[in-house]
Amino acid sequence: MPKPASRPPLAIVPSPELAPPASPPPAPVAAPRAWAAQGHSERLDTLTNSAMDRLRDILDQPTALTDPKMLSIQKDAALSVIAAKIKVESGKMQRRNEGETLTKLLACIRAGEAADFLD
Repeated sequence: MPKPASRPPLAIVPSPELAPPASPPPAPVAAPRAWAAQGHSERLDTLTNSAMDRLRDILDQPTALTDPKMLSIQKDAALSVIAAKIKVESGKMQRRNEGETLTKLLACIRAGEAADFLD
């Protein structure tokens, strides 16, 4: 009996629709100017970036359950990040609420009902 013709193995080709989107290349980051040449605002930005890198390093470490000092450092770092996030979100919410209030006030002024809004 003749041998059946062998078929080539099936190639699995991912569908472009199912492929994850390609992430854009990282934007080039300009090196900070020398410390002495930086103004106060630029120095604060430099220090903030450095501090965030250190926080990331600390929080990326495995939880140090057997090292009380490192555990305390990790806890303080986590709380610091959470506190900063709360402040940022609070500021965003306040600006959004102020924008909504201003929009309502302007609508009342246009309609001649500003006195009703202020009561």
